[in-house]
Amino acid sequence: MNSRTQIHLLGTRERLILQVISRVFCFAILVLSLCSGMAMAQNAHAGRGAMSAQDMAKMVAQADSGSDAADQVCARFAAGAVVSAPPELKSSNGTLEVTFKFLTTTDSQGLVRYCYVTDTGLEAPTLRVNPGDTLIIHFQNDLPATSTASSADSMAGMKMTLSAKDTSSSSSACNGVMSANASNIHFHGMNVAPVCGQDEVVRTLVQPGQSLDYSIQIPANEPPGLYWYHPHPHGISEGQVQGGATGALIVEGLQSVDTALAGLTERTFVLRDQVLPTSEANDDNIPAWDLSINYVPVTYPGYTPAVIQTNPGQQELWRVANTAADTIMDLQYIVNGTAQAVQVVAIDGYPIAAGSSGQQSTSETSILLPPGARTEFVVTTPNVGDQAQLVTQYWNTGPDGDYDPTRTIATIVSQNGVENSTSATASVATRMASSATPAKVKRFAALAQATPAAQRNLYFSEVLLDPTDPNSPTTFFITEQGQQPAAFTMDQAPNIVVHSGTVEDWVIENHATEDHIFHIHQIHFQVLEKNGVAINDPAIRDTVDLPYWSGTGAYPSVKVRMDFRDSNIIGTFVYHCHILQHEDAGMMGEIQVLPAGSASSTTATASVSSITPDGTVTMTANVVDAATGATTPTGSVQFELNGLNVGDPVTLVNGQAVLTTTIDGSAGSSNLTAFYQGDTNYTESVSAAIPLTISDFALSSSGATAAVGSAAIATVTVNVADGYTTPINLTCTMPASLTESACFVNASSITGTGQVSLTVNTTPAHPLSSMRSNGSGWLAAGGGTTLASLVLLVLPRRKRYSGFLLALMSMGIFFAAIGCSGSTKTDPGTAKGLYTVVVTGTAGTGSSQVQSSVNVPITVQ
Repeated sequence: MNSRTQIHLLGTRERLILQVISRVFCFAILVLSLCSGMAMAQNAHAGRGAMSAQDMAKMVAQADSGSDAADQVCARFAAGAVVSAPPELKSSNGTLEVTFKFLTTTDSQGLVRYCYVTDTGLEAPTLRVNPGDTLIIHFQNDLPATSTASSADSMAGMKMTLSAKDTSSSSSACNGVMSANASNIHFHGMNVAPVCGQDEVVRTLVQPGQSLDYSIQIPANEPPGLYWYHPHPHGISEGQVQGGATGALIVEGLQSVDTALAGLTERTFVLRDQVLPTSEANDDNIPAWDLSINYVPVTYPGYTPAVIQTNPGQQELWRVANTAADTIMDLQYIVNGTAQAVQVVAIDGYPIAAGSSGQQSTSETSILLPPGARTEFVVTTPNVGDQAQLVTQYWNTGPDGDYDPTRTIATIVSQNGVENSTSATASVATRMASSATPAKVKRFAALAQATPAAQRNLYFSEVLLDPTDPNSPTTFFITEQGQQPAAFTMDQAPNIVVHSGTVEDWVIENHATEDHIFHIHQIHFQVLEKNGVAINDPAIRDTVDLPYWSGTGAYPSVKVRMDFRDSNIIGTFVYHCHILQHEDAGMMGEIQVLPAGSASSTTATASVSSITPDGTVTMTANVVDAATGATTPTGSVQFELNGLNVGDPVTLVNGQAVLTTTIDGSAGSSNLTAFYQGDTNYTESVSAAIPLTISDFALSSSGATAAVGSAAIATVTVNVADGYTTPINLTCTMPASLTESACFVNASSITGTGQVSLTVNTTPAHPLSSMRSNGSGWLAAGGGTTLASLVLLVLPRRKRYSGFLLALMSMGIFFAAIGCSGSTKTDPGTAKGLYTVVVTGTAGTGSSQVQSSVNVPITVQ
């Protein structure tokens, strides 16, 4: 071996040694940096919960989730990946303090991502707090000052103009102006104050480069359960939420309300939707949006499901939040092809066991989760070898709605030892506290039994910008009955004003041919009726689906009892459709809750106690100070029939409001009420009900005039009560004095409100002829004389008798003329005058037969 070869081998050996040393050195640096990161996570803020090794595994998994450069900013997992639990931050000593950086990036498919990332690198952590804790979030908007093309596109539906005012980091976030990359945080479902720095979203707008400190006092009586947080800048909420900027928030203590949950394995699943790549846009079977579970995407066209790893045959508590911007999900847990019953223990952050129904849970084989809704349920995991899936079923959102097809979100794979796994890709879960002291939830207590101060009626509707172009932009509205539909604007006055300490009933209808989702900030409500039928819903909700209207028949509706009793919610906040595409395009209203005022008292009277359909009634309301009787309350009164508005609100004058109007309601017994809407000093109040009976149908006519000999044609109007569909048969009866005439009704039968014609024929004057009473004798005499004359004509010597013959013939002609003569009379026909013709309507048969008549004046002149 020559020296050159020896030198070459020596160099190769040295290089190998150096590579080994460098790798060991890099690994040591990595371990040191991980340890350093863990220490920072524990000590960066006083009171912050320690970050666990599970959270660190999540970080490693995120760092290895794909080669897309966007993952370095807002990480996403690969399709088909094992579902990992979101990282968790827990309060300590009554405080949870964290820094959120709000970031954005665009991935290799051109899709814009958004995310909340902590200063220690955790993305969208689950925030775990206790009732009475303080949650502090140092929010930094790190979006670029100028919007990307995708951001600008997402603002196309905005119903406001971007402000020309200062949008720099020096402007106030608490009185912010709209810009393409402004943002904020909404704590969905939380019953906290609607003020800047807590949970106000209309005027709290943090500009790029700007920071805002949120300090949220979790109420001591906040129900334990699942809530969530997300951006809520009106006009651009959809894009930021759909980009992924959502996370779970859990108020601890559910096992104290339902002690059967103590010690169970607990999993949190955050469901999201996301924009599809433009390459898929031309497929007719494409869903409106793709889905993901804990950032594992389930994408079209393959819909490769994520994987949930569990131990076999054990009960687990699954907390599921639909944080999608637009997608309605209908969840099923399926094992070996059969939907399994799960035990739902909480809805929208409120435990079923805390309600007044006495139920601990409800057994369901499917759970409807509109955007914004949450569910918490106990599931029995499959056995090893079972085929199990978490599925969202197809949901028909209506002819104008999105396409939400059936999709398998995740397959559930059971194997022993999952919870003990240390793999970075393990489906990490936590456990509920193993023991619990029974506790009761006082918030929303006895809501179903509370007396409402008022009933309001609202409805969803929408309209195309160009009605002739079905592809033109749509404007969306949510409107209180009596107001004009209008898209929400940032500087508008509140649509509704209420007082703290009250509850109200709201009837909400959907007048659109696509689903809409009602959600209100700051409070919860209880669903009392669906489509006018009472239901026993044990849940207390903040979000509910309104199915689409078919285009005919009654509008889909819910009746909900709204709870404004908490003094902590005094202020102004919003209610809207939680399909954020609709909310951004105007389907939002604002409500102001005033401090509790002095009590008012309202009484009412009506001018009649029974009425025909479309009949007229005068209603009078008197409003006074409940304590003193003084007529000092101001404001207006809304009259209502069975809870639905009658006319527009009437302004009080010296404590009195009067309205004269027609009534259009359902047949039978009804109730009129007067709703005083309150003012800055006096709370709302409702009068006692005034009974009013509305007949099934009624006939009316103003009559007709005709000359003798012509037909009188009168219009008869048939008014039916709302919903009355029995055919009505019509007949007419003439008075005895109306001779030589006839009547008939055309049409003789009618269904619903409409008009028919009554025709009365009259007879004109005409002549009458008659003979003399003794004409036959004169005819006989004339006939006899004439016959004698004829006989004389044949006798011989007739010339001798010619004179006599002539006289005899003259007499015959004379007698015959007298016998044939008579007198002529004239019949005047129908006599002139005023007559009453009765038109009778008859509907039904037997005991259910109903009749109504109208006297129709007929003038003959």
